[in-house]
Amino acid sequence: MLKIIRDIKDGKEADLEKWKKKYKNINLGGWDFAKLNTWVKKLDNNKIKEKIEKLIYMFQEQQCYFGNHNKYSEILISSCQKVLNKNPNNFLVNEIIGDIYKAQYGSNKSIKYYEKSLKLNPDNLDIYVNLGNSYNSDSQYDNALKFYKKAIEINPNQYKIYKKMADIYEKIADIYNDEKSDKDKKNNGDKAIEFYKKAIKNNLKNNSFDSSIYGNSNQRLYELIGNIFYQRKNFDKTIEMYQKSLDLEPTNYNTYIALGNIYKDKKEFKMALKFYKNAIELDSTNTRAYWEMGETYYTYMNNLEEGTKYYQKSLELNTENDYLFYQFYILEILHNRKVKEKYEKQFISLFKNNKDAFMSYEMLKIIENIKEGKEIDLKAWQIKYKETNGYLDFDKLKKWVKTLKDKNVQKNIYNALKFFKNHKEKIEKENEEKSKKLLEKIQKMLKENSSTTETMKTKKL
Repeated sequence: MLKIIRDIKDGKEADLEKWKKKYKNINLGGWDFAKLNTWVKKLDNNKIKEKIEKLIYMFQEQQCYFGNHNKYSEILISSCQKVLNKNPNNFLVNEIIGDIYKAQYGSNKSIKYYEKSLKLNPDNLDIYVNLGNSYNSDSQYDNALKFYKKAIEINPNQYKIYKKMADIYEKIADIYNDEKSDKDKKNNGDKAIEFYKKAIKNNLKNNSFDSSIYGNSNQRLYELIGNIFYQRKNFDKTIEMYQKSLDLEPTNYNTYIALGNIYKDKKEFKMALKFYKNAIELDSTNTRAYWEMGETYYTYMNNLEEGTKYYQKSLELNTENDYLFYQFYILEILHNRKVKEKYEKQFISLFKNNKDAFMSYEMLKIIENIKEGKEIDLKAWQIKYKETNGYLDFDKLKKWVKTLKDKNVQKNIYNALKFFKNHKEKIEKENEEKSKKLLEKIQKMLKENSSTTETMKTKKL
């Protein structure tokens, strides 16, 4: 490119057709033509100037059409804008600029160019899809649905669009989460199911396979329908959908775990265990499956021995999860058992530098010590964790305390729990105040910067 420009400047003949043929459809990368355009304007020879300007325009046109939208966005927009200035009714360039803005800056700026492109070429399927995607990203669901529906009118065989529409209806259904809106929630949930089913039907019709959406696409779609039924506590329908999902992907251990959880909700614990075991057969290192089995035996079937065995297996497989240990510790307390020393040592070794995790552990340890009649120092604990906000299941522990026979121990644990809760609420309030002050500071800075910018603009004028 530079050689051709230099040849023209020197008055030599340049074979542009040969260059076009050689580099047809080639991405010109991040070539910044702004400096060349500035340099050309300074040339004295108007004839040469005109030739080089036309040549640079040709390069910029190629850069616009074949550039990588995820790179050199400002340079590409500049080149495309140059092409658009010459021909404002070029629907393709408007679409390209919309694509660049969508890829790099989000949906707001892209919509303007997509809509202009659509006005110039109203039968362009891609533009309807792009506008739907842009409005969807911007949470403008009504507009997104409008453009997706138009895309389906042009071409009904579009699995991805059906899925996106179903996803939107599911999002809308989730918005209606209070009792007064139960009807709206159900209506939108029904629409979500309708479009997921259309996506499944379309997928089967076209025998398509979309590996980008959780492997087998229909497997995932049945799962999504099942999730909606699960939210409605329609467990039989949930099982039906999950089973269809499993038929399509029988090695998906997560679906076995999900089915186990549903049977646990139905209080069919033997069936729940069966599905958890299936998951373990597929993945013998699946921490979650062991944990769910432990909970089923321990909490629901009152089989402490089997429950502890599976909990411990889960802990052995996932030694870096402090919350698993916390859950195990609190369950041992609730069942009046003492955590084995080896697990305590393991936890201390792994999480001694994790203040939140260690704070939760020490709260449970204090409760355990009170129950055993040992001395405790709540003030020392408070000083140690004066800026830390751990986690503790106060409701479960309060219920457990009521079962204790020693009234003095009961009273002391209640007092400790109250002390911990007050500390937690105090830290949460302080953190909220800090966040509020930080937000006010940022808003003030933004206002001052905005004011300074406006002053500078006024001075320039």
